[in-house]
Amino acid sequence: MKYLIFLLLSSCLSTAISAQSIILDEEFEDWSGIASLLDVGDNGTSLGLESLAIINDQGYIYFKVEFDREINLQSENINLNIETQDFRLQYNFGDGEGRLFRSGIVSEVNHPDISLITSPTVTSTVFEMRLARRWNIGSNVFNLEGTIDINIRHGNNGDRIPDSGALDYTFDESIELERLPYSAEKVNESDLRICSYNVLRDQIFESESRSAYTRLLSHINADIYCFQEIYDHTSEQLLNRLFNVFGALEGTEWHHSKRGSDLIVLSKYPILFAREISGNGVFVLDKDGQEMVLINIHLACCEQDRNREEEIDALLRFLREARLGNENYDLKEGTPIIITGDTNFVGNADQLEALTKGDIFNNDFYGEDFQPDWDEDGLADVKPLTANTNVSYTWFSNFSGFSPGRLDFVFYTDSQIEKQNAFVLDTRALTSQQLNENNLEFLDSNLASDHRPVIADFKFLTTSTTDQGSAQLALPYPNPSQGTISVQSEFNGVLELINLSGQIVASSHTSQLSTIGLDSGVYLLKMKSKSTEVHHRIVINP
Repeated sequence: MKYLIFLLLSSCLSTAISAQSIILDEEFEDWSGIASLLDVGDNGTSLGLESLAIINDQGYIYFKVEFDREINLQSENINLNIETQDFRLQYNFGDGEGRLFRSGIVSEVNHPDISLITSPTVTSTVFEMRLARRWNIGSNVFNLEGTIDINIRHGNNGDRIPDSGALDYTFDESIELERLPYSAEKVNESDLRICSYNVLRDQIFESESRSAYTRLLSHINADIYCFQEIYDHTSEQLLNRLFNVFGALEGTEWHHSKRGSDLIVLSKYPILFAREISGNGVFVLDKDGQEMVLINIHLACCEQDRNREEEIDALLRFLREARLGNENYDLKEGTPIIITGDTNFVGNADQLEALTKGDIFNNDFYGEDFQPDWDEDGLADVKPLTANTNVSYTWFSNFSGFSPGRLDFVFYTDSQIEKQNAFVLDTRALTSQQLNENNLEFLDSNLASDHRPVIADFKFLTTSTTDQGSAQLALPYPNPSQGTISVQSEFNGVLELINLSGQIVASSHTSQLSTIGLDSGVYLLKMKSKSTEVHHRIVINP
């Protein structure tokens, strides 16, 4: 026979399965205990289906499908066919829609109707899929139960699995796949919490979404926020909205900066340096005397693979050259680096590999490859699960043919910092008790944006203090000041002295700024030029 018969392993294995977890996280080791239907030959077709594995729990049915070459599932003509005694589903992943047949009636089906999630969003040879077992479509209810017939095929005449007919799959109601417990609490209060959030073209400023954003951000309670898609407002306006309108920020001393057309960082920690690199933002923060590099990204959307590659190359070149002392920021060895934001990784998988491993696409123009982490292992990927689920998605839209996927990432130098907790917040996945306890509402995530906020907590593994003057356009002196602050003569920009309430108390368009008459204390000196912005803490003694 050309293929091996699929066997759901006996009750002994079913017991083992009930204690394991299937997680849609772009890794597939968790399927190792589940038998697969193997397809040995493909009759010379252009795309071959290699294997199919299936498992269920009480709420969902899960598939793992393997192909003989790398494809993009959501642009390929791959059909999933499910037939029960009462109805038949045909779903095409490339079209992002399907048809449901029952009693002579044909209904259009989209991914929200069947709670479809696929992983990964980039090209791969292996994909995981999850469908709900109960569908509410119109006024009708459709249930997957008992024994069903399943086949997957490429187009109308391409390879299929099984090679003929269908695979009989019988649901095992005794299987309970584990869910990792969800907690929004920090492991340690001293951990650094970062939130990355694409807020859908300034929607955070819309009145109809104000309440949802207030509840979400108050619940997240991050130390640093990286926002994307704030095009029409400044960082000052965003800080004012979150602080004074939403009341969603704790403490009084917050720092802000905007780079690129839509990227804003709000931080409890001073922002020492800020620069745009190919539309993305590089920010250097002072966390209690420890410098850290934070890169807020919003890579080119959709089918623009080449543009994403160029942006990745430019960021990698900056990091490499900053290490070598060839940039206007000197990246010292051991400095923690975090890259986060909306990657729009929906194309070639090598873009993800390039960003984490330092593999530059265009070496002729951007120079040689390099390892972005200090231990030569590449950047780590947080891979947070969506709260209360066994899937990882950060984007969801009822109005798109693309099923939910992971577009928003957090990468970090695990040689210097350690992930403590991470989650994606989708309020629709929380229990009623969790919603009530945290002052959240079921549709808050939907009302706020099509992206979900990604939250990660980090513990710093090193405690070395860096020189406050290392991230500089020019060194301010003397510090402490007793009447004037001066910077190196080559500085050409604006000096602004800001008190702890965020008020500008002095400014200068020259390389000197007077502090006469100011109260003693700690101030923030903002040094702005055409391309960069640097912050320094200044102590004033009268």
